[in-house]
Amino acid sequence: MKIKTKVYYTKFLLAVRTVFICHIFTILDALFGFPNPQAWGVGIGWLLLIVDWVIMVYVFKLDKKMGGKGKVFMEGLGTYVLGWVSLWVITYNLLHWTLWPEIWVHYDINPLTTLWVLALSMGIVSGTSAFARFMMDIPRLKRYQKEIDKHKKMKKEAEENRDRKLMVKVKRKEKYIEKIQRKMMWQRFKPTLITMVPFMVMFFVLNWLFTGIVVAVFPFNAWEAPLIGSFIQGHPLSPRGFGLYFFGFYLTSSFGFSFILQKVMGIKFGGGGGGFGGLGGFGQR
Repeated sequence: MKIKTKVYYTKFLLAVRTVFICHIFTILDALFGFPNPQAWGVGIGWLLLIVDWVIMVYVFKLDKKMGGKGKVFMEGLGTYVLGWVSLWVITYNLLHWTLWPEIWVHYDINPLTTLWVLALSMGIVSGTSAFARFMMDIPRLKRYQKEIDKHKKMKKEAEENRDRKLMVKVKRKEKYIEKIQRKMMWQRFKPTLITMVPFMVMFFVLNWLFTGIVVAVFPFNAWEAPLIGSFIQGHPLSPRGFGLYFFGFYLTSSFGFSFILQKVMGIKFGGGGGGFGGLGGFGQR
């Protein structure tokens, strides 16, 4: 297994541990009135990420193998953050329903609806990922990716050593690299091109059917969170949680699952990227 792949999975497992810690704070809140449990969870989550980075860089010296401290930090960062949010939201609903069922009754949140939307999310992500793998020429994409990585490494070496001969060799191959990059982009876009319109219609209809209906609970007030609050619709629940509408719960429950599933199924190439089920597509950077 490559170093980058190990780092990738390490950060996903770190996300799982972070979710577990977040739930401990939630339980402490329910039992003993622990103040600001979600804020503590978010703070600990970022602290664990930094500690993990320090260990990788200063204990295992992975920065030398991966090309810098920044690359160690950025590798798998999206998977960590989105996996953390997705797993937290999914499991928090079960915990919230167990600890505060009266809130679900008060706001008329049906647990069966929550499970249905979650099953839909997982089904769409799994189905679209399988369809993407079927449509893509995986062996060719892997071969192209190796050539691109080799070219990047060669270019970096030429720049660092100021090797003119090597740089000439790099320049000669640039047009070919650009050509295969375009081919890779098309391969990745094909599944999205086919599924985009049907899924947009389906989500439009479902979003209309669930208009104004809270289907799940987010751990904290999403409107107060940078970036997240800009595309998640819902409303705060008193005294705990933030009610999510259909599309918001679909997004938050599918993001992290999509990232890790694409990696496992071998349809994630390069340094990052990733869609979110049917609407997000399968494009990677």
